[in-house]
Parts: sequence; structure tokens; C-alpha cells
Amino acid sequence: MYLDIEVAAAALGCHPRVKLWLRVHPSAVENVGRTLAREPGIAFAAAVSGTCSIHGNIYDDIHSVAHRRDLDEVFAFPADRIGSLAG
Repeated sequence: MYLDIEVAAAALGCHPRVKLWLRVHPSAVENVGRTLAREPGIAFAAAVSGTCSIHGNIYDDIHSVAHRRDLDEVFAFPADRIGSLAG
């Protein structure tokens, strides 16, 4: 069984959510995954194998979900926190 519920996050007092599908060098997957898992606001982080197609794009290696305080943080998080990781 698969259950997926979409809610208006603002109505529940939740923050904007960022879904990240990252392509990571094989030697860095463990480090990037563990670093993301320790990052405040990360709700989910997992290493995945293979590739999948979402909206015509190919993604692989790491999938994570982050909750940010506002839309400025949504924009800055991938560039500042993720972009600074090696691999």
C-alpha cells in the first residue's frame, strides 16, 4: 500500500519543503548522505541505487527532503549547504 497526502503546509505551521535528488561521485555518497542526515531541518535522507526519471530528468545517488524557514532559505540551502560538499 502506498499513501500520499498533500496538505497546505502553511495552514499547519510548517515550513517550505525542498526535495533534493543529488548526483554524487561514488566516493562521496556516504559522506554526503551522512552530512545531510545530520543537517538541521533534514526530514529524510537516503542513498539510492540506479537511476529514475522524474519530469524527464535523470537523477540518482541521494534523495533528501529538507524543511526550511522561508523561501529565501529554500533558495540558499542547495547553494550554500549542499554546494559546499565535496563530490
